[in-house]
Amino acid sequence: MTTVPAYDTVLTQKNWDKNKGTLAKMAGYTGMGDALRTLEADYKKVDWTMFDMQVLFPRGSKDFTLPKLKTAMDEAVKDAKSGAAAKLRASALEARDVAEKTEKDYKANKLVSKSATALCASIAKAAEQLATAANPNSVGGYVTESAKLVRGVFDATAENIQKSYGTHLNKLAAAFVPVVKDTSYATWRDAGIMTLARNLNQQVGNVGNLAEKGYDIGMNVGECNTFFKDMNLYARVAVPFEEDASETERKGHAKAMLLLLKRAKELQ
Repeated sequence: MTTVPAYDTVLTQKNWDKNKGTLAKMAGYTGMGDALRTLEADYKKVDWTMFDMQVLFPRGSKDFTLPKLKTAMDEAVKDAKSGAAAKLRASALEARDVAEKTEKDYKANKLVSKSATALCASIAKAAEQLATAANPNSVGGYVTESAKLVRGVFDATAENIQKSYGTHLNKLAAAFVPVVKDTSYATWRDAGIMTLARNLNQQVGNVGNLAEKGYDIGMNVGECNTFFKDMNLYARVAVPFEEDASETERKGHAKAMLLLLKRAKELQ
């Protein structure tokens, strides 16, 4: 999961006890071990999944809606400001401060090895980086970016409808002009009405799908759903009648399509 800041081994009490050296141990209590123990414990208490919207709403998730996404984002930001993540940040800053003070004290003590002093510097740096990763601005960035990825396919679909709906409608209307003049089987088939009707109807159908997710692109959902069902016949068969169909039947379908085109224009 990309939003989890790695816990550097230099920030573990085990690493501190192992590498600070014998003389450093004899230099007296620094509070470094306690600070690192607290920091590691606080890191493990953070529920990092709550900051990754892709984990909460994986691709294809039926649970995703814009209101639910907003709620999850708000809860994540709240935790970053006053919850477990906030506590982790405070612990990281405390560990940094203890490390910086210990580094200063060790530098003043000629008996303490340079490696122990350098270890303190490394701890201070790593703690600072962890505190930065856990601050509200950083966490908010994780949340926002992962939310964009969750919304991506839906946002793109909504944008495509608003951008291309008129184009699909105009193409279908233009292709249907010769059919109005000649309602024969061959003319209807050669005009490619099915493909054009399907392209338009797919966009209309997506209006309802997006509405269920909380999107509003300015089209009447109920009318779109009804239109989708009515247009479905012409969107799934190349010609809606047999080759030997009567003129009355053929003209009936032509009239129905003209009415659908009128309704499609009104949906905009």
